[in-house]
Amino acid sequence: MTEYVLGELRGMMFFAQVAQSQSFSDAARRLGVSRSVVSYQIKSLEERTGARLLNRNTRHVSLTAIGRQYAVHCKRMVSEAQTAHSLLQNLRDDAVGRLAIACPANLGLHWLVPIVNQFRRHYPGIELEIQFSDSTTNLVEQGIDLAIRAGPLPDSDLKATKLATVSRHLCASREYLQNTGWPETPEDLTNHQWVIYDHGSTTLALVRGTDTFDVIQQGALRVNSAAARVQFTLAGHGVAVLPIYDVHPYMDSGQLQVLLPEYQLLPLELYAVFPSGSTTARATQLMLEMLRESPPGIIASVD
Repeated sequence: MTEYVLGELRGMMFFAQVAQSQSFSDAARRLGVSRSVVSYQIKSLEERTGARLLNRNTRHVSLTAIGRQYAVHCKRMVSEAQTAHSLLQNLRDDAVGRLAIACPANLGLHWLVPIVNQFRRHYPGIELEIQFSDSTTNLVEQGIDLAIRAGPLPDSDLKATKLATVSRHLCASREYLQNTGWPETPEDLTNHQWVIYDHGSTTLALVRGTDTFDVIQQGALRVNSAAARVQFTLAGHGVAVLPIYDVHPYMDSGQLQVLLPEYQLLPLELYAVFPSGSTTARATQLMLEMLRESPPGIIASVD
């Protein structure tokens, strides 16, 4: 059935050109094919429909009565196809259309929201849908054009481009440290409670120079929300690994203290993830450009 429909649609396109020019040769020239190809397509169309659409002689081609009525619909179909093609080109080249974005909630509030505010001022013709969630989004099933994710992309049919590198820090509240004391070495961390984030590994690598120390996070509090992780850390429930955009607002006030600053944690790498082909849209390209322009001093740009 599908092959039949495709064959008829192809024949309708050829017939629309013949009906307009009243000539196989002119239709062939406009379509960029040989006269014999046009003749074959029209003959096949008449066989499939069981109707004679054209009167032919050696000098002239004319429409039959049924052919004139059929030509109206064929021309309309070609016109709709041309309109659809023009619309697609506009969506690819102009700042119009719809863009759906998924982003982890806390990162979105600190980073994406200001970018979206700026984006909307520059490109008011683009309709945006923003989904904030710490869970991994199925882009294809949920109709997402662009997702922000941390870490390299696992094997999949999705594409990815690196946006930024974010530093991470060991943090605890002043109240917690007053009760438990400050850790002075990585080994001391085994005696501390942790606010554990479900979306990361419980094994933590601390690096100083050429030395690496592995620490296992242990604690009675485990969360699946980055925003909740910050709030529980502020409330004094334990040590947490926090990206700089979560720590930054509380560093100057002293509400959160950075522990073991002479040790480094592996940074958090942020990627834009998208289905193959979605970046051909101008709206997606423009958003990717803005995402790469990270807030200075909080998120470091890609090297």
